[in-house]
Amino acid sequence: MYAAQTEEAAAAEDVVAGIILLDGIRVRALFDTGASHSFIDRLFAELHGIPLVSLLHTGRVVVPDHVLDIREYSPSCPVRVGDWIMPVDLLALRKLGILTWSWAWTG
Repeated sequence: MYAAQTEEAAAAEDVVAGIILLDGIRVRALFDTGASHSFIDRLFAELHGIPLVSLLHTGRVVVPDHVLDIREYSPSCPVRVGDWIMPVDLLALRKLGILTWSWAWTG
């Protein structure tokens, strides 16, 4: 189980917002150097044709007032920051719109 606190992330010194290319799509991203996992909004992935694969075991993420099940992920999704490109496994979250939280992403 993973935990996320929006208030802590918004005020943390090790969290930075920036523009990246995610599978060739320009997005505003939140970078947390202390995070153990990376996430993508399931609807965002579907709308942009980013493939999702079922996990062997369901995971959970705890955010304020919610517990979210993780059933899918995007394996080796190409993330580009400047000239740096790296394949990243992104866990797909439903409901909260991780890519559209006002403090984190604008889509």
